[in-house]
Amino acid sequence: MALTFRPMLAYYGRPAAEALLLPFTAGLYLLMTVDSAVQHWRGRGAAWKGRTYGAPTDVPEAG
Repeated sequence: MALTFRPMLAYYGRPAAEALLLPFTAGLYLLMTVDSAVQHWRGRGAAWKGRTYGAPTDVPEAG
């Protein structure tokens, strides 16, 4: 993953060592996505800047 990202870093003039951060970033994004799915499954709403938002009450049925 890091090796395939190096040409993009070179294009933007960034140090090649920054490519080593890409797997960490992908893992962090994966963990945040899984956490969001678990929170949704538990029926908890979204949270942003200390505020929470409940799940919508009027959800149209599929079909």
